[in-house]
Amino acid sequence: MGNLAVILTGALLTFQNVDAHAAQNGYNNPLPASIREVTDSPGQYHRKVILTKGKISSKVETKHHKGNDYTVFKMEDSGGGTPMLVYLRGKHARLKTGDKLMVTGRYYKKRSYIKFFKLKNVLKGRKFEVLG
Repeated sequence: MGNLAVILTGALLTFQNVDAHAAQNGYNNPLPASIREVTDSPGQYHRKVILTKGKISSKVETKHHKGNDYTVFKMEDSGGGTPMLVYLRGKHARLKTGDKLMVTGRYYKKRSYIKFFKLKNVLKGRKFEVLG
């Protein structure tokens, strides 16, 4: 019975650490912002966790060179303007061009990939919801 108590206590502490890590990194309390606000003032939102809404204008599902699936799409405000590039881990076949989404993730004004490949206005999405 003593070993079971130790195992359950360890599991409980692990789950509390996961929640604490998410809270510490801002995912439980993201900054609400429109795509236009973020792309007009990228320095203000750089490396911050944001919550934004928009419409998918183009989408690609592909594999990372390590074999992991991921989905990348451009998301735009309803008023147009500069689109934001959103990266999600895994395949998300139910997402289609034209879908309206609410996405939470960490924003980067510039993100480097493979040393020489740089992208602007990237949101590394962690959670998303398709809006009706």
